[in-house]
Amino acid sequence: MTSRRAKTFTLTFSCLSLIFPLAANASHFGESSEHQASGVPATHDATAVETDTSDAPIVVESDESSFAYVPPPSVSWSQQHGLSFLMGFEGAVSHNDDSFFGSFNLRLEGTRFGVNTQLTGIRLPWDDQASADTHPIGLVNAYATYSILSTPTARLRVEAGFMAAFARDLATVGPGFGVSGYTQVLGALGTEGAAHVALYPYDQFDWNLGATLTFGRAQLHGGWRRIWLNDQGLVDGISHEEAFSGPYLGLSFTL
Repeated sequence: MTSRRAKTFTLTFSCLSLIFPLAANASHFGESSEHQASGVPATHDATAVETDTSDAPIVVESDESSFAYVPPPSVSWSQQHGLSFLMGFEGAVSHNDDSFFGSFNLRLEGTRFGVNTQLTGIRLPWDDQASADTHPIGLVNAYATYSILSTPTARLRVEAGFMAAFARDLATVGPGFGVSGYTQVLGALGTEGAAHVALYPYDQFDWNLGATLTFGRAQLHGGWRRIWLNDQGLVDGISHEEAFSGPYLGLSFTL
């Protein structure tokens, strides 16, 4: 009986000897460094970390060692994939009549290859000056593009796709070809230009030349645009042509 009590006492003492060190260590959990005992060595001081990014480093400390973790710089999806997405609007009024147009542009572009689309609505007055009615024309242009020159400050593209025209008595589409580009002149100031042509089954020649002002991801456009159309007699066997020419003003955003 005495031997059994001795064994029980020995086992109890052994368990307590294991629990007390664990309890002593656990007493530091959730405490700040200000509540540490004076006899316990302080943790390593965190040192400043120099980094070439604007992201502030996050310093992780422990009783054993300290190290710094610098998060990677945040970049957009387009930057990760080397793509840019442009969305823009333009409007103009003819310099010699009451016609006007509005355009909506979408462009997805990489270092070399891209896609360019442009939707344009034109309102032309009837030839009969006594009529207050207007003659609407819609233009849809879409091209695959290739940049033969691609730098941070300049780009020159060749483009090929289709050009379509829609009027009250006409809906036609044909192959279209063209060139476009821009260059940065000084600071935020730049120049832009484009020319596109369709030769069959109707004629369309569309060109513009202007200047740009860039403010971050926004860009202000202004210049001169001319659109010439000829239906080559598709409606009634007689060729009808229309021409629009005037200053344009637009705003675009690059994502």
